Amino acid sequence: MSYDLVIFEKSKTPTGQPDFLNWYNKKMECDDEQDISFAPEKIQKAFHLLRNIFPPMNGSFAPSDKALSETPEMEKYVSRVCI
Repeated sequence: MSYDLVIFEKSKTPTGQPDFLNWYNKKMECDDEQDISFAPEKIQKAFHLLRNIFPPMNGSFAPSDKALSETPEMEKYVSRVCI
């Protein structure tokens, strides 16, 4: 089972279904390295809160192999993240 969680900065929210689908399709082409420096501060804060629960599978914020081996239950929460 999988799902997509979308968090918007209120002032940057797409308006209407066509705008949202265009935005969504473009975002799903992202790479797996999380450069969050360009994101608004509130989005960065949300990312850091969520990555403690759902760690990214790749990139600089991904848990190390050692962390995954020491905490095997973490693996079921590892997620693909696009900022």
